[in-house]
Amino acid sequence: MEKIVAYLYLGVFLCSIILFYKILMDSNLEKLFKQGKVSSIRATYLFLALLLSSITAWAFTSLINIFYTILS
Repeated sequence: MEKIVAYLYLGVFLCSIILFYKILMDSNLEKLFKQGKVSSIRATYLFLALLLSSITAWAFTSLINIFYTILS
């Protein structure tokens, strides 16, 4: 079961990185930065995408573990 949960975590994490990065790129967060700070904006987008993706993957795998515990 642990191996399956690890694969699920990896899959959800990678898919959600792409999803969150795309959402952040479409948002208007660059207005919070000074003009010409492209590297800071990209670093912030990447950090937020990684943070949100890890939280989402952790929550998903925790939910799977809870369901597995209840049903066992």
